[in-house]
Amino acid sequence: MAENDELKEIKAKKSNESLKTRFKFISEIILMIVVGFLVLYPLIAFGSNFLL
Repeated sequence: MAENDELKEIKAKKSNESLKTRFKFISEIILMIVVGFLVLYPLIAFGSNFLL
């Protein structure tokens, strides 16, 4: 029984770690999108004003 409990703990730790890495990955993607938008938006706004 003790071995089974240890396996459960290890599995719980692994799933928790994968959740953390997944959250970190998603947050990095969101950050990249936000930064990309902040960089591109002025260029697009300026470009459209320049064309008009």
